[in-house]
Amino acid sequence: MASHATKSCRATAVIAAPLLALTLLTPHAVADTATDTTIDTDQPIVNVDQTAMPNPQHMWSGGSEAEAEATDASPYARSAADRKPYWSTSNGKKTFHDGTGRTYLSPAIKVIDVSEHNTSINWAKVAASDVDAVVLRAGYGIDNVDKAFVANLAAVRKYHIPFGVYWYSYAYDATFAYQEGRSLADLLSKYHVTNGELILPAYYDLEDWTWTGYTDKRPSAPAAYEKIVNAFDSAMAKRGYTHTSIYSFTNYLNKQLASHTLWAKTTWVAQYGAQLAFTGNNATASAADKRVFNWQYTSQGTVSGVSGTIDLSAFDARLLPLGGFRDVNVSTPHAQDIVWLSSTGISTGWKGSDGTVTFRGMHGVVRQDMAAFLYRLAGSPAFDASKAKNPFVDVTTKTPHYKEILWLASTGISTGWDTAHGKEFRGGRVVVRQDMAAFLNRLASHMGDTSAAKWQPYGSSMFADVTDKTPHHREVLWLASRGVAQGWTESNGSTTFRGMQTVVRQDMAAFLHRLKDYLGA
Repeated sequence: MASHATKSCRATAVIAAPLLALTLLTPHAVADTATDTTIDTDQPIVNVDQTAMPNPQHMWSGGSEAEAEATDASPYARSAADRKPYWSTSNGKKTFHDGTGRTYLSPAIKVIDVSEHNTSINWAKVAASDVDAVVLRAGYGIDNVDKAFVANLAAVRKYHIPFGVYWYSYAYDATFAYQEGRSLADLLSKYHVTNGELILPAYYDLEDWTWTGYTDKRPSAPAAYEKIVNAFDSAMAKRGYTHTSIYSFTNYLNKQLASHTLWAKTTWVAQYGAQLAFTGNNATASAADKRVFNWQYTSQGTVSGVSGTIDLSAFDARLLPLGGFRDVNVSTPHAQDIVWLSSTGISTGWKGSDGTVTFRGMHGVVRQDMAAFLYRLAGSPAFDASKAKNPFVDVTTKTPHYKEILWLASTGISTGWDTAHGKEFRGGRVVVRQDMAAFLNRLASHMGDTSAAKWQPYGSSMFADVTDKTPHHREVLWLASRGVAQGWTESNGSTTFRGMQTVVRQDMAAFLHRLKDYLGA
């Protein structure tokens, strides 16, 4: 993402640096530690000749990337630069290794960034390649839109390629930066890009720019850049775009951007060579808080569908949502079961005002939602709730999943509680694991498993906390015998079921998926 001059500034000797513990790197708001700056947000920038503003592009022509990085004449610097980072794949999971062979990110995703300077892109081929996500250049300076942005945006949407955007900065003060943020927000809004659609962030690209007549205004102190970044973020946030982050390169981050505040907002770093030397705040961070940065490791990559060379980056795979849910990734327990749940329409999650869809896997499952899950797992059979008997005094047509609750009652899967006032369903109550076992056993019987209702346990219980006095103990042990429930292995080696523990949504995804596989339906 740089001009010729900027690429030269990236030329640094690669130094040996220990690998850091992996912590998911996500953009987040950081309190402003710099002096507040008053910004006139209603007035346009004046006296700026944007026709003379360079259109930044990749045009490193000073030699190979090894030469670009190995500016130190020492043998170590040159030999380190000659060792290239590389990828490996196992069981469908990508791992990215640095030039020494050590694992840098695992699992990782391969990301490219593109602009109008990538003159020929066959997006169908890109979508079929091993590229997992794309960062689109949106523009630069004030209101300078990348000529290919609209077409590239349409393409990544057409082929369902996760994407982020970047805006190259020429800001020399906070007022200019605010207008850059406003420019990007205007563009995203014009093409209906929501904060939720930005799977990767909106990156503020901070580099060592040159611009005739303005180069002497270029910021050189971290305090100045703190005001610039805060102004950009403020303009974006005012329009609802909070998924922002900083992109820069190692030398710049260690000099002009050498601020803990700026480093905390930085998630994507460029350095071409065997290793990424930038460590940010890791020197003072606890082991649990040490971060690994998304690494743009070459500008000489090749990708099917893209003519010539292209920037390649390794990103943390946890940034890539699964199943359409922003809060589900490869590290989420039962992630593939959640993806299945989404693909079958059994769960659609929650959609926020910014378009973000979440699954909320650690939320407890309440009984009225359980009714909907079971109804959908059964194939959403035809059922006219208006003609059905409602046995529950606490269920009305305004109750969420009213139809599914009455269907559940009509099949005998749920019987509710008898009270002095009548039978209650208690739809807002969370489901505990032993009750869930009963629901699933009855559902299996309803869906054609004739053995489910008749099955009886034999021998000793596999669960130390399940006896013949445990409510629904037969159904609990049936669930285990069918591989639907596995329980926990305790420190003493025993296995427990924890029947009174609340069923959370990510565990429910696993239960439903396993039951479906068992039934073969």
